[in-house]
Formats: sequence, structure tokens, C-alpha cells
Amino acid sequence: MNFIPKVRPRPIKRAKAIRQAPAFRRWVKKLQCSIKGCQSADIDPAHVRYGLPPDALKGGGSLKPHDCWVIPLCRSHHEEQHHHGEQTFAAKHKFSPVALAHQLWNEWQRTTETGQKWRREHG
Repeated sequence: MNFIPKVRPRPIKRAKAIRQAPAFRRWVKKLQCSIKGCQSADIDPAHVRYGLPPDALKGGGSLKPHDCWVIPLCRSHHEEQHHHGEQTFAAKHKFSPVALAHQLWNEWQRTTETGQKWRREHG
């Protein structure tokens, strides 16, 4: 008789909750596309995965990175980002998605009431 250990399901809901800041994603959707010259108003909050700092709460195991690593991209540029890969996309458009995400996260926490509340509650 073979012994099969019980497999505990991963706490996906808890892991997702730790990584989410819905108010920040809503704020990002109100911004312009990150690509210079793009005037599209249909904005997606696009998660950045490539080039994150070593201490960043990254994705993996079917999880997206923390919402603090989100940039505003119009639908067509978001699809391009996924189609060509983040590194190629950033090189083509000559910008740093990680630096932009970091800047936007800090700006949201500094200038909005919900961002300041989030910072107080989550450190």
C-alpha cells in the first residue's frame, strides 16, 4: 500500500489579497497611456514583471505581482507588451516600466487620501 500525503491547497485568496490595491488600479485607469504620444483613453492597469527589485513581491505560481508594479497602458499597447515581451516592449518605446511603476505608486500614496490611508494601514 502506498502512502500518499495529504496535499494542502495553497492559500490563493490570501496571497491575492496581500498583492492587491484596487484603489490604486482604479487611479491608474484614469491616467494617460505610458507610451509617449498615445492619446487613447481606454486604459488598462498593466502589471510589470521583468526587472523588479530582488525584494519585490513578485508573481509566480499563477499570481500577478503586487499592484504597486502597475503602469497605465492603452489596450493596444498592453496587448503589444504581452505579445512581444516586457523587455522588448520597454526597449522599443525607450522607457523603464519599473521606474514608472515605482514613481506612480509613490505619487498615489503621497497625493491621494486613499493612498495615504493604504500606506498607514499596510506600512
